[in-house]
Amino acid sequence: MNRKLWTLLSINSLMVISGNLLGPLFAIFVSSFNATAFQVSVSWATMIIAGLLTSVVVSRFIGDSTRRSVGLVTAGYVISAFAWLAYIAVDNIPQLLIVQVFLGVGLAIGTAPFQALFAEHLDKGKHIHDYADKQIISKVIEFSAVLAGGAILTLFGFDVLFMIMSLLTLLAAIIMAGLPRTFFEGKS
Repeated sequence: MNRKLWTLLSINSLMVISGNLLGPLFAIFVSSFNATAFQVSVSWATMIIAGLLTSVVVSRFIGDSTRRSVGLVTAGYVISAFAWLAYIAVDNIPQLLIVQVFLGVGLAIGTAPFQALFAEHLDKGKHIHDYADKQIISKVIEFSAVLAGGAILTLFGFDVLFMIMSLLTLLAAIIMAGLPRTFFEGKS
């Protein structure tokens, strides 16, 4: 895997950790304010539909430039970080739905540009290898983060979990934004 792919995956790994720290614990969080199973589903579906609509906008109205892609990935990280931090203030379903909209937007804004950057810098003749490495790295991180999230929740509670998620994601945004403007330009 080349340097550009490794850098991109390393930065995005902070986001993958953040999202998976909460993982299946989301249902416990939503249930903590007496939500029904259906309300948990509606809150998750709200995030998905917000992401869908955002993806449509990104795919139809945002041009394909590397610099713009880096900016959108960074913006997605920032919005997601603030949404995860906002979970701390949520104590009812209407508030949760609002935060879920922002989270869906944040996750979606950066996804297609991240995938485009990744595809642009695949090693010639090693596409399957690079995608497999990406998948392996992601799955190891997801596994570890889900377990860590359970431990953090058990020891410290949801507020600390949400702060950690937010800080890791903001760190990803800062690192991404701090790369030289030309880092992802050109083929690897």
